[in-house]
Amino acid sequence: ITGMFWQVIEEAAPDFLFVDFLEERFDILACAGGYLTKSDAFDGAECSIEELRVIARGTKECESLWQESCLAFIRQVKACCPSVRLVLVENYLSERKGDIHGQEPYENLGEIRSTNKLLQSYYGFFRKNCHDLLVVKAWKSKYYFTDCKYEHGAIPSHLNEIANREIAGMAEREIGIWKA
Repeated sequence: ITGMFWQVIEEAAPDFLFVDFLEERFDILACAGGYLTKSDAFDGAECSIEELRVIARGTKECESLWQESCLAFIRQVKACCPSVRLVLVENYLSERKGDIHGQEPYENLGEIRSTNKLLQSYYGFFRKNCHDLLVVKAWKSKYYFTDCKYEHGAIPSHLNEIANREIAGMAEREIGIWKA
């Protein structure tokens, strides 16, 4: 909201910048010449922004806006921090919930798969248009399920501690911190 992202990135000059598109499952809010993600967190916050227009996810308008913004993001990263390595973490909604001993599919599996298909297209677009990209295929974790007792809620966007650690290891290997 403050528009400080690029200034912070430029000042920090990180070696790596990790991105994923899990939040891209939400609708977009157009307001005051900019855009916000209409996430669960946004919906739960007290916000005094008025005159918001919802751009529904999955519409042609949203697709076009997303692609234009994605390309602009890639250009801006390269312009402000040419040495930064982008790391794409391919995360999807979990199709299963449970524990290490067994899992069951979510009741809204069709909706989850539809969202994941959209996210898959976003990841593909990004990979196609961003050169020198490192990719972490988080969804390949053999523990890719939601812990039914996860402290932040058993919802498809959450995983479990074992999967989170395995994905962190995948990221560390991808950027060269340690080898398997």
